[in-house]
Amino acid sequence: MKSFLFPLALTASLLFGCSNEDDGPKCESCTSAAGNTFRICESSNGNYKLTGGDISVTITKEEMENATPKQFVQGACDADLPL
Repeated sequence: MKSFLFPLALTASLLFGCSNEDDGPKCESCTSAAGNTFRICESSNGNYKLTGGDISVTITKEEMENATPKQFVQGACDADLPL
């Protein structure tokens, strides 16, 4: 029985224990001086979703004008304007 359970447990741990930790979206966020939270997340199609309050807009890489997502969302926090 032991000789059957050990290979079974080893196989199960290899199949289910080796998952990729980066499966979720990559996001950056910040909170403005007025307390408004802004968040930008990369979509699977290469675009970004910028959220401020209850409003979300899609941003393309071209619209980010060579800014990193962190720089872009920080600009939204600094401006603190509605989306």
